[in-house]
Amino acid sequence: MILTNRQIRLRLFESLKNSFYKKNVIVSFTLLFILIISAFALIVVRFEYKLQLTQEKEIIVKNSVLDEQWSQIVLEYGSLATPTSIENFSIKEDMSLPTKSNIRFISNKSDA
Repeated sequence: MILTNRQIRLRLFESLKNSFYKKNVIVSFTLLFILIISAFALIVVRFEYKLQLTQEKEIIVKNSVLDEQWSQIVLEYGSLATPTSIENFSIKEDMSLPTKSNIRFISNKSDA
């Protein structure tokens, strides 16, 4: 007895349909589904981890740049606050100490 392609497909489909309702087949498909879902979850978690790691590295680099700038500002402030620097600035701007005739007192009281 020779079967046609159609008959073979029908028998295979019926066999698959009958075997699908068996307990071990259902368990196998369930486990396969869980395995696929967990594999995709692992991929997503690793991707998110790499993104977070990249952001952390960028923040560390930015922090080091800001620390360097802060150190430069502190050094510059320290050099500008020296008495020699202040004296040179006052000479450059033609500043001098006030005399007694240049000092004036201002009061907010009205003369009544």
